[in-house]
Amino acid sequence: MIRDVSVTVRPGIVTYPGEPGPTFTPIHAMASGDLDNVNALSMGIHTGTHVDAPRHFIADGATADSLDLEAMVGPCRVVEVPGDDAIGAPFLENLGLPPDTRRILFKTTNILRAQKPVFDPTFVALGIDGARWVTAHGIRLVGIDYCSMEPFHQQGETHQELLAHGVVIIEGLDLVRIDPGEYELLCLPVKLEAEGSPARVILRDLRRPS
Repeated sequence: MIRDVSVTVRPGIVTYPGEPGPTFTPIHAMASGDLDNVNALSMGIHTGTHVDAPRHFIADGATADSLDLEAMVGPCRVVEVPGDDAIGAPFLENLGLPPDTRRILFKTTNILRAQKPVFDPTFVALGIDGARWVTAHGIRLVGIDYCSMEPFHQQGETHQELLAHGVVIIEGLDLVRIDPGEYELLCLPVKLEAEGSPARVILRDLRRPS
């Protein structure tokens, strides 16, 4: 079974403070007598489901068009995070993940926050000690279900730790209908020469129907 874990890009979608949400400007409109419908889209790159590339926090870092596709396709584990504390190294260590785990998606209490049209700065994210655990254990990709992988009060530490070690970051996932467990991940960002890129992300359920 294929499960779409991307959010729909639409006017009013929650965005990180200071980043513009999507606007659709009609260029052609059949309702006005034109032959077809054509819109111009304007939005911040980090809107909705998207990936962060190293250039996001590293001045001369790689851009999204050069991200390793192999890091974004393959087995992954969806992990449920209870409570509202930052995700730290002790929590990750206690998961007992197999040593060959390379991709982790965090399903958190952000599910409730994502339903609100107003940004909530208390969102659950990956703390700096959690980020160091990720890079120390050879994780190639992490994803989360809100606007940022990093706690709101931090100053880039989590992003810098992950991106400097080549970890791909997916933000803005919709995991509300996804149970914890093992899946196959397919994350395909738009090939943009920029610090990030919108992405369509799907999970394939590896469990056989009973």
